[in-house]
Amino acid sequence: MNLFGWMGAMLDQITFKSCTAFCLGVLGWLLGGFDLPFKALVALFLADYLLGFGRACYHKRISFTRMRHGILKFLLYIVAVAAANMLDIASKGAVPWFDDPARDFMVCYLAVCEFLSVSVHLAAEGVRMPEWLVSRIERFRTVAETAEAREVFRD
Repeated sequence: MNLFGWMGAMLDQITFKSCTAFCLGVLGWLLGGFDLPFKALVALFLADYLLGFGRACYHKRISFTRMRHGILKFLLYIVAVAAANMLDIASKGAVPWFDDPARDFMVCYLAVCEFLSVSVHLAAEGVRMPEWLVSRIERFRTVAETAEAREVFRD
């Protein structure tokens, strides 16, 4: 392929490619980047979704309502992470002791919830998780939810 053929291939559908790159860039900015914790959250979500789908297929109980619910849950996860990242951006420098933890805590909390769901799916299929690990993570989620409820209802 000559130089002009390569340039023609690069410029083919330039509008579509530019719009896609722009949208993905904005999404990456809204989410605070695609770092390792966010990738782990996506991996846990996919594991939960695929294990749930596999169990439904095995037991012949496929529900399109539950499938839509799973996809909607993932979209709401994205909104929650984006909102936490916007909180980090808005509070940057305004509060000295508040050094951008909202997004990281949100990703961690959602990952804990997804891990628990994955462990339930695995236990249903005979794969046992260490009880001490599951109980600690459940306790973390309970403490986080209890602290969250105290903050919401404090006023």
